[in-house]
Amino acid sequence: MDYERLVIDFPVDQERSAIEGLILPNEPDCVYWSIDIASQTVLVPYSQEEKEQDGLEEEGYSESCHLEITGLGIAVAGWRDLEGKRIDIAYEAEQVHPILPDNPGNFLIAGQHHVPNDNRIAFGKRDGRYYEVVWSCVAEGYAGETGTRIAVRTRLPLRRIGVYFRGPGGLSVQLARQLVLRVADENDLGSLDTRRPQCVYWPIRPDVR
Repeated sequence: MDYERLVIDFPVDQERSAIEGLILPNEPDCVYWSIDIASQTVLVPYSQEEKEQDGLEEEGYSESCHLEITGLGIAVAGWRDLEGKRIDIAYEAEQVHPILPDNPGNFLIAGQHHVPNDNRIAFGKRDGRYYEVVWSCVAEGYAGETGTRIAVRTRLPLRRIGVYFRGPGGLSVQLARQLVLRVADENDLGSLDTRRPQCVYWPIRPDVR
């Protein structure tokens, strides 16, 4: 990440990072993918100018970051076909304020939220449920900002695929299973998860091929 005139490498926290798929009953032919990436904590060094100006004796400060995006509409015959897919997503100026409701993406660092814009995302080679992911974007706080450049290259698991029912009381496990089985095999799926309101999820088994 290009941040405050520095290029900082944040190792991805593999335990807290993943890809997910979501299907809407009224759009059964498209899966909306999301990517959630949490980093490990690293030491961000102070510049020599900062040390001299503020009389700092420490080498730097500990920091981590969190990058996520939702609503990547990529139609696939099956979840394995995500391999090799690419998508570019850019938001209009009025969409880049980080406190807007239903924000499509978020980059959190140092307690501040930013919107990842001018996104270029590629899903590379698959190994089981893991995909290579290459993602470049510019994190903007407000319209007109130059933004912070971010580049991601990592491997992420497809954690789960689910179905979201918009209307309250309209949830149907039977319908959700039919929709998920359009893009997954029965043997791909773990145990049903209905803990989130209006959603039904099936995890992708870690031993899939």
